[in-house]
Amino acid sequence: MREVRLRFTKQGRLKCISHLDINRAMSRALTRAKIPLWYTEGYNPHPYISFSLPLSLGVESMCESMNIRIVGDITNDEIKSRMNTILPPGLKIRDVYSDFSDASEIAYSDYVYKFTFSDNDTAIKK
Repeated sequence: MREVRLRFTKQGRLKCISHLDINRAMSRALTRAKIPLWYTEGYNPHPYISFSLPLSLGVESMCESMNIRIVGDITNDEIKSRMNTILPPGLKIRDVYSDFSDASEIAYSDYVYKFTFSDNDTAIKK
């Protein structure tokens, strides 16, 4: 068993999808892509999937992360290609890697806000 981090984008029409719906979509996509996931051991086993903090509705992101645990031999490139063929437009896996730091070690984040206006006068007033 190994832990893998997937970085993905959430853009376009999917910016109006909630965090719980993204959870459900990714879980279903992992199942459809036949990724060999590690399941918890208990009365109701479920795959180990962990997401970063949720975005607000209406916000796009170029770098969301999700951790999964894999059993069996499958390469990171194979995970990326299988997932990208299954995911809907707006969700795209950008990177899959195994060597990463724990979330508690993150010190800061970098955000870019983009505002679009029809003309310069409106932009100046806002």
